[in-house]
Amino acid sequence: MSIVLLLSGCYGDDIDLLKDNQSEMESRLTALESWQKTVNDDIKSVRGLITALENNDYVTGVVPVMEGDTEVGYTLTFTKGSPITIYHGKDGKNGASVEGQAPLIGVRQDTDGYYYWTIRYGDGDVDWLLDENDNKIRTTLSAPQVRINPNTNYWEISNDGGATWTSTGIRATGATGSQGATGATGSQGATGSQGATGPQGPAGPQGPQGPQGQPGADGAGGTSVFTSVQIFDDYVEIELANGGGKIQLRLLVSAKPVGFSISGGVYDFIPDTLMKIPYTVPSGRTAPKDIYCINIPTGWTVKINKSSTNGEIFITTPKMTSTSSLPLEVETIQVIYTDSLNRFYIVDIPMTYSIAVGTIYYELSTPVGIVCRTRDDSRPVVGERHGLIVHKDERTFTWVASISQTPSLQTYCYDEYYGFNNMAQMRNVLNWGTNYPAFKWCEEKGDGWYFPAIREAHNIFNLSGMTTVIGALVNSSKNYWSSTERNTGGGAVPEAFYARGLDNTNSTTKNISYEVRAVRAF
Repeated sequence: MSIVLLLSGCYGDDIDLLKDNQSEMESRLTALESWQKTVNDDIKSVRGLITALENNDYVTGVVPVMEGDTEVGYTLTFTKGSPITIYHGKDGKNGASVEGQAPLIGVRQDTDGYYYWTIRYGDGDVDWLLDENDNKIRTTLSAPQVRINPNTNYWEISNDGGATWTSTGIRATGATGSQGATGATGSQGATGSQGATGPQGPAGPQGPQGPQGQPGADGAGGTSVFTSVQIFDDYVEIELANGGGKIQLRLLVSAKPVGFSISGGVYDFIPDTLMKIPYTVPSGRTAPKDIYCINIPTGWTVKINKSSTNGEIFITTPKMTSTSSLPLEVETIQVIYTDSLNRFYIVDIPMTYSIAVGTIYYELSTPVGIVCRTRDDSRPVVGERHGLIVHKDERTFTWVASISQTPSLQTYCYDEYYGFNNMAQMRNVLNWGTNYPAFKWCEEKGDGWYFPAIREAHNIFNLSGMTTVIGALVNSSKNYWSSTERNTGGGAVPEAFYARGLDNTNSTTKNISYEVRAVRAF
C-alpha cells in the first residue's frame, strides 16, 4: 500500500510542475505581446516627432502622462501636427541566447540630414533597416511594425503597414527546459518476527526530485525607442535609443513680440473674396525667419509675402456652397512668427465670416442661387441657421395645373413661414406632381430646394433692383406665388397667397399665372 501511495504522490508533483511551467510560458508570452504593442506605438510616435522636426513644427504644450502617482511620459501638442504621446524608456532584460533577442527599432540621422529607420538585435550592432530593394527607409515616409508570428513564434517585421511580413529568423521565446528525473523509491521496511506481529517497518524515504530544466530565454529585451525626455525653457529635448542621438523641438512662446503687429481689428470676410492683411516686423530686425498661419478654416487658403519687413498675408475665402464653413461668432486665424533670434510667437487675426444679401451660392462650382435674406434673430424663420437663398431660375405657373382641376380642393398647405412644411403636406395630395406643377418644379431643383411660404416669398424682393445678381432680375412689378394656401375654413373657394413687394401680401384664386422661384434655407 505504501508503494502505491508514494507513486501517486510523485505523479501529482509532476502534474503541478507541468502546470507551473505552462503558466510561466503564458506569462512570458503575455509580456511579449504587451511589449510588442508598446514598441509599435513608440515607432508611430517617433515618426511623428521626426516629421515635426523636418516640418519646422513647434511644441505648444507638454502634458505629463500619469499612471496613478507615477509620471510615465508626456503628451506633446503642436502648431501643425497631431498630438504625440511618448513614454520614458525602461530597461529590459536581453535574452541570454540569440533566440531570445527581440528586434529593436530606432532612428538615426544620415549624412544627407534626413532620419532613417535602424534595427538592432540584442546587444548587436545597429544597422540600417532596409526595404525589399536594400534601400534605407526614411522615417517620415513609412513606419515599420514588429510582431510575433502566432504560428511560428518568430519575430517578424513589416515595412508596408502590415500588408506583408518578413521573418527575422529569431524566436520570441526559448524552449522550456526538460523536467528532472524522478528520484528512486525508498526500500520497504523489514517484516516483524512470527508470533506477536511486530510493527510494520517504516517506508523508505522518497528519493530527491531531479533538478528543474533551465527555462528558455526571455524575448522581451531591449529598451523603449526613447531613452529620455527633458523640458527646457524654450525647447524639448528627446534622446532616442540605439544611438539615434538627440532631437530638439522648439517650444512656442505665446507672448506677442514687441513691434510685430497685424493691421486692423476684427476682419469681416465674405465668400469668394481675396483679402490682403498687412503686417509689420519689429523695428531694426530683418524679415521673419519663418511665418505661417494655423487654425485656417476648411476650404480657405492663405499665402504670405515673406520678402520684406513689412509684409502681407493674403487670405482667400471659398465660394458659398451647401458645405461652406459659416462661423457666426468671431473666430481666429493664428500667425506663427519666428524672429531673427529664433524666438516663436503667436499673433491672432480675429475674424468673422459674413453672408450678405446678393452673395452668390454655388453647387458643384456652378452659380445657382443668390442670398435674399440673412438671419434676423428678431424675426427667426424655422429651418434657417444663417439665411435664405433664392434660385436663379424663374418660371410662370398657375397654382393648379388648369381651371378644370377643381380649384375648390383644399390642400391644407397653411404654413406661412416655412415652405418646406408645405412641401411635405402637398405630398399627401393625390397626383400632386401633376396637378400642382409649381411644387414639383421647385423640388426638382435638388436637395434642399422647395416652394417658398408667403413670409419667405417676400424676401425675394430684397434683390429688387440689383443688377449684379444672376438669373432673372427682380422688380416691384412682379408677383410671386407662395406655397401657402389661404385657410378659409371651408366656407369659400380656397385661394393661395402671393407676394408683391417686401410686405405686400395678397391672395387670389389658384388658376392665375404668377412667377415662381425656389428657395432653400442655409
